[in-house]
Amino acid sequence: MKVKIDIEVGADELHRIAADIRLHSSTPEVPQGAEAVRQVMRGGGIWTARELLAELERRGWEPRNAKRPLAATEAAIGRLFRTKKELDRVGRGEYAYKGWPGLPTSIQGVSVLREP
Repeated sequence: MKVKIDIEVGADELHRIAADIRLHSSTPEVPQGAEAVRQVMRGGGIWTARELLAELERRGWEPRNAKRPLAATEAAIGRLFRTKKELDRVGRGEYAYKGWPGLPTSIQGVSVLREP
């Protein structure tokens, strides 16, 4: 349904109205990039980039406008691992959210590679 209303408001009032509409919108904002990966990984488990991409697609959170969605997912993992220090590398190409209780205590907070 579309409704057209002609009213004059100032910029501040327009921003307040837009914020109120977003707040009460029935469509929740879709997380993107590192935030989407963070939300999935906080749920626990050990993830590869391919598994994460499949889960993001299942949730409708896949990388928008990415020519190479897998590469975009890998980049988001890299940001969380290298820059934000929120992930542990638990195997070659396998990551878990830091402090996830399913990880053995000996590797929590430490990046290690498991032998193949």
